[in-house]
Amino acid sequence: MTSAIKFSVLLPLYFKEDTKVLTQCFESLLEQTLPVPQVVLVIDGPVRDELLDVVARFKPKFLSFKILQLPENRGLANACNVGILECDHELIARMDTDDICYPQRFHEQIPIMHANPSLSALGSATQEFNHLPGDLGIYRQPPTSIDKIRKWAKFRNPINHPSVVFRKSDVLKVGGYRVDLVNFDDYFLWITLLQKGYQIENLKISLVHCRIGNDMIGRRQGWTYLKYELQFLAEARKLGFLNFSQQLISIFTRIPSRILPKSILQPVYLFFLRNNKK
Repeated sequence: MTSAIKFSVLLPLYFKEDTKVLTQCFESLLEQTLPVPQVVLVIDGPVRDELLDVVARFKPKFLSFKILQLPENRGLANACNVGILECDHELIARMDTDDICYPQRFHEQIPIMHANPSLSALGSATQEFNHLPGDLGIYRQPPTSIDKIRKWAKFRNPINHPSVVFRKSDVLKVGGYRVDLVNFDDYFLWITLLQKGYQIENLKISLVHCRIGNDMIGRRQGWTYLKYELQFLAEARKLGFLNFSQQLISIFTRIPSRILPKSILQPVYLFFLRNNKK
């Protein structure tokens, strides 16, 4: 039976999260058509009492709810690495505390992972929104097949991180998330899996509403972000996933998106990097 398949949901939480947003996240997990066997919440450093109150209110509603309190905020990659080790089940579903799962998310993903032991990670399309799910009408749809994913990953992140379900053992074998690759830790994990011969796929359907906020482009601009990006590209080359030409192409195509005005980048983002179809 599908309901007998065990999996963990890994949720990092940090001090800037909003209580209403966190509530929506937990509610979407409770509304799953395939019940969640375990939630592992990693609290990344001190957080407000109001957030802890939300956690305390929802904890009894889940079959298993493990809380890991980290003494200081050390970033998403570290929180994920700590949480992975504490997940009781081989299948781990990632989600961010500001996102909302479709009710059928785990009913769609978990049986596929269970039936295909050679599959290391399975993502999906995501619908992006600002305030209410559907308010932007745009989706991020990575390719679905492994061959297309390999090509796509040369220049773009091949998995929507909040949508992924992965195998704990496979992720641990390749070293987990790289804590030194700020903003690109998940991207590097996927290309490491690909480079080492592991299988990755995506479902075409959207299974997560991803909250991008009003300044998503602004958060990906500036010299600091570009520095992190160049570091990632250098490590991807060192890994052997990118050759010299691919690294150069990535550098010169990404620089404009980090320094051009948002007024120019906004339509490029909406019309070329996203679509309005499920």
